[in-house]
Amino acid sequence: MLPFSPAAAKGRLRSCLARLSLASHKPPACFMLTEILLHATGGCGIVWDAFTCEDRGRALNKLSRVFLCAAAVGIFATGAISNEQQPAPAQAPNVQVIDMTAKKYKYTPSVIHVKRGMKVQLRIKALDHIHGFKINVYPDGADAKGAPGLEFTDPEDCYRLPKGEVTTIEFVAHTAGNYSFKCCVFCGLGHMGMKGELVVDD
Repeated sequence: MLPFSPAAAKGRLRSCLARLSLASHKPPACFMLTEILLHATGGCGIVWDAFTCEDRGRALNKLSRVFLCAAAVGIFATGAISNEQQPAPAQAPNVQVIDMTAKKYKYTPSVIHVKRGMKVQLRIKALDHIHGFKINVYPDGADAKGAPGLEFTDPEDCYRLPKGEVTTIEFVAHTAGNYSFKCCVFCGLGHMGMKGELVVDD
């Protein structure tokens, strides 16, 4: 079999179908169907060998084989495209995403560095128990006056972290400094020591 070329195959297909149409005195309704199949599937390797137009009977028999082959390839290609794993959404260049875990009695990581002016998403998953997350909105040691250093999308005094779920906490870090955070849902004897620090760097 000669190497398959969709353009060449279409040309030979048109020529062959034209002969068949003239021989049977029927309109070439199969032009459109064949062309759609070729476009949808990128062609089928059997096309080049099928349309030699030796006689009307053999060509019609091979034409049916081509349609079956093209339809099968089209179904397979459609399934492959639909089942192809979709890429994860790209992270926006001005959003800093940080994945964290919470378990008795610590956060991992416990010290977090972010850039001033960035929108930050903390994605915290509690591994063993319901925990909480409470963070100062003003830098440690600063007066709690004026605009807060951290501006939250959905501000809460205590974010609850259900076991096994990922909780997303989003904010913009406006002011450089250190911000302490701690667990705010009692989780056992070591609850008071479950702490961490967010550092906003210039």
